[in-house]
Amino acid sequence: MKKIIFLTVAILFAFSVQAQENQEQTNNNNVELKKGSFSLHFGPTFPLADFSDDDIYNSEDALGAAVGVGAGIEYSYPLNSSGLGVFLGFDVNYNWYKSDVRDDIEEEFEYFGFDDDDLTLNRYFNIPISAGLNYTFKADDKLSIYGNLGLVANFFKITNLTAEVLDEEVVTEYDLSTKIGVKFGGGVIINNKTIISLNYFGLGKHKIKSTTNSTVESDYEVDWKSKVNYLTLTVGFKL
Repeated sequence: MKKIIFLTVAILFAFSVQAQENQEQTNNNNVELKKGSFSLHFGPTFPLADFSDDDIYNSEDALGAAVGVGAGIEYSYPLNSSGLGVFLGFDVNYNWYKSDVRDDIEEEFEYFGFDDDDLTLNRYFNIPISAGLNYTFKADDKLSIYGNLGLVANFFKITNLTAEVLDEEVVTEYDLSTKIGVKFGGGVIINNKTIISLNYFGLGKHKIKSTTNSTVESDYEVDWKSKVNYLTLTVGFKL
């Protein structure tokens, strides 16, 4: 957490310094730079690696996540008139189990005589805060092409697994996991308004810790590491 706070402060400081330099350049050379802009985006999230692996009974790293959905907001600020700039983004991505993984889990409960109606399965939330550099090439008045590369502070949360057995509720809770990763991608900007982009989030191996508890058994803890990587395909709009 200390590294995440330091990273955020460093990026904001860089924004402040560059903004002052741009203002001085405008005053001294009478050159007007474009102001920063906010944009909103949304679209599907495609899990990769361990995050997508559905072999949950043979691989302890597998998470079996299906294609999910995501949305976010991004602020872009130009550093010079050549197209180089910086960005700061905030996203929320939501995934659930693949259908075959969900069916396997429900069948296992049914095998032991438990009703799957009393079962609440896990969901996955990734909340990445990203910052870095972008470059925009203006092809013509209606179309621009851009790319970005940056660091990500990701917050990964798995929701509780809850099962009711003989009027006894058994709950498995998961700790919040944080990790520094990378983001890179690009896309097109149409009419300086609509943004279509493809981005890769390589969020590294998250440490996952679970605690299963009930009133009749002592708490049981398990921890492991899984790679959380995914692609996003989004449509966005400048505000």
